[in-house]
Amino acid sequence: MLEGELEFNVDGEIIHAGRGSFVLVPIGVPHTFSNPGDTPTRFLNTFTPPQYIHYFEEMSELVSASGPPTPEQGRTIMARYDTDVLV
Repeated sequence: MLEGELEFNVDGEIIHAGRGSFVLVPIGVPHTFSNPGDTPTRFLNTFTPPQYIHYFEEMSELVSASGPPTPEQGRTIMARYDTDVLV
Protein backbone atom coordinates (compact mmCIF):
# COMPACT_ATOMS: atom_id res chain seq x y z
CA MET A 1 0.00 0.00 0.00
CA LEU A 2 1.46 3.31 -1.08
CA GLU A 3 -1.28 5.65 0.15
CA GLY A 4 -4.67 5.33 1.77
CA GLU A 5 -6.30 2.12 2.91
CA LEU A 6 -7.90 -0.92 1.29
CA GLU A 7 -10.06 -3.58 2.86
CA PHE A 8 -9.45 -7.09 1.55
CA ASN A 9 -11.67 -10.11 1.97
CA VAL A 10 -9.43 -13.11 1.35
CA ASP A 11 -11.34 -16.38 1.65
CA GLY A 12 -13.59 -14.84 4.31
CA GLU A 13 -10.80 -13.17 6.31
CA ILE A 14 -11.08 -9.36 6.47
CA ILE A 15 -7.73 -7.57 6.23
CA HIS A 16 -7.37 -3.80 6.68
CA ALA A 17 -4.28 -2.70 4.77
CA GLY A 18 -2.84 0.77 5.26
CA ARG A 19 0.27 2.47 3.98
CA GLY A 20 3.25 0.10 4.01
CA SER A 21 1.08 -3.04 4.21
CA PHE A 22 1.52 -6.11 2.02
CA VAL A 23 -1.28 -8.56 1.22
CA LEU A 24 -0.74 -11.86 -0.61
CA VAL A 25 -3.70 -13.58 -2.24
CA PRO A 26 -2.80 -17.12 -3.32
CA ILE A 27 -3.87 -18.23 -6.81
CA GLY A 28 -7.38 -19.65 -6.81
CA VAL A 29 -8.40 -18.20 -3.43
CA PRO A 30 -11.69 -16.25 -3.47
CA HIS A 31 -11.05 -12.59 -2.73
CA THR A 32 -12.13 -9.03 -3.25
CA PHE A 33 -10.96 -5.60 -2.16
CA SER A 34 -12.43 -2.15 -1.77
CA ASN A 35 -11.62 1.32 -0.53
CA PRO A 36 -13.63 1.67 2.70
CA GLY A 37 -13.21 5.45 2.92
CA ASP A 38 -13.32 8.65 0.95
CA THR A 39 -9.54 9.08 0.69
CA PRO A 40 -7.98 8.11 -2.65
CA THR A 41 -5.84 4.99 -2.50
CA ARG A 42 -2.67 4.09 -4.41
CA PHE A 43 -1.22 0.59 -4.31
CA LEU A 44 1.25 -1.52 -6.21
CA ASN A 45 -0.15 -4.79 -7.50
CA THR A 46 1.65 -7.70 -9.12
CA PHE A 47 -0.09 -10.53 -10.96
CA THR A 48 0.67 -14.17 -11.54
CA PRO A 49 -0.47 -15.32 -14.02
CA PRO A 50 -0.16 -12.10 -16.04
CA GLN A 51 -3.58 -12.51 -17.72
CA TYR A 52 -5.12 -10.40 -14.95
CA ILE A 53 -3.20 -7.35 -16.13
CA HIS A 54 -5.43 -7.44 -19.21
CA TYR A 55 -8.53 -7.77 -17.01
CA PHE A 56 -7.70 -4.51 -15.23
CA GLU A 57 -6.79 -2.82 -18.53
CA GLU A 58 -10.14 -3.80 -19.99
CA MET A 59 -12.06 -2.68 -16.90
CA SER A 60 -10.15 0.62 -16.89
CA GLU A 61 -11.03 1.26 -20.54
CA LEU A 62 -14.72 0.58 -19.81
CA VAL A 63 -14.78 2.86 -16.75
CA SER A 64 -12.98 5.64 -18.64
CA ALA A 65 -15.43 5.42 -21.54
CA SER A 66 -18.74 5.01 -19.74
CA GLY A 67 -18.32 4.99 -15.96
CA PRO A 68 -18.62 2.03 -13.59
CA PRO A 69 -19.62 -1.23 -15.28
CA THR A 70 -23.07 -2.69 -14.87
CA PRO A 71 -23.13 -6.04 -13.05
CA GLU A 72 -23.61 -7.79 -16.40
CA GLN A 73 -20.66 -5.95 -18.00
CA GLY A 74 -18.50 -6.86 -14.99
CA ARG A 75 -19.47 -10.54 -15.16
CA THR A 76 -18.85 -10.62 -18.93
CA ILE A 77 -15.36 -9.16 -18.61
CA MET A 78 -14.51 -11.33 -15.60
CA ALA A 79 -15.59 -14.48 -17.48
CA ARG A 80 -13.00 -13.74 -20.19
CA TYR A 81 -10.34 -14.03 -17.49
CA ASP A 82 -11.63 -17.22 -15.81
CA THR A 83 -12.91 -15.15 -12.88
CA ASP A 84 -16.26 -15.54 -11.14
CA VAL A 85 -18.33 -13.09 -9.15
CA LEU A 86 -18.79 -14.38 -5.62
CA VAL A 87 -21.63 -13.01 -3.54
